[in-house]
Amino acid sequence: ANVRSAPPPFTIELEHDESMREESFGVLVFDDGEALEVLEVRPDSTAAAYNAGVAEPMQLRPGDFILSTNGISDDTKLMMGEWRNKHKLSCEVRRPMTFTIKITKSGPLGVEVVHGHLEKGVSLVLESISDGPFSKWNQDHPEACVQRLDRIVGVNGCTGGPRKLKVALSGMGVLEVTIARNPSR
Repeated sequence: ANVRSAPPPFTIELEHDESMREESFGVLVFDDGEALEVLEVRPDSTAAAYNAGVAEPMQLRPGDFILSTNGISDDTKLMMGEWRNKHKLSCEVRRPMTFTIKITKSGPLGVEVVHGHLEKGVSLVLESISDGPFSKWNQDHPEACVQRLDRIVGVNGCTGGPRKLKVALSGMGVLEVTIARNPSR
């Protein structure tokens, strides 16, 4: 597996006027129970304005993991509450680590995915792995196992939203699959 390590975490500070009524600072996130994944940074939002004012390595982007919000890190429900109810946020953010695997598909993949029906985001979240090419990969490559809550972010060079990735996974034969993982797990 070709592994690309993640850069170290960084902190972002977001603040909007309490009267703005902007939901979640213009950031759509997915709660996987362990971290919040950024699905979208809406244009003309507090988060987009933050991004415009910082260098690219410090920008919040789809696929990033929010590890803590206002000091809360062990409870994603409480973290979501901070996003929804506060006008000021301090968040620890981490880019994913990625690696690429090659599997041969001749039938079902043997994976269940979360939010494969959504238009937003850049991944398919693996909910479970059962008998199929991914479990065979895991047996043959214990040093680079694909795990529950890993994200599929590319298939044979195809990247994009969940629907596009599902279509790319529907092919048969050799599939080169790029996996993203929260490096803090």
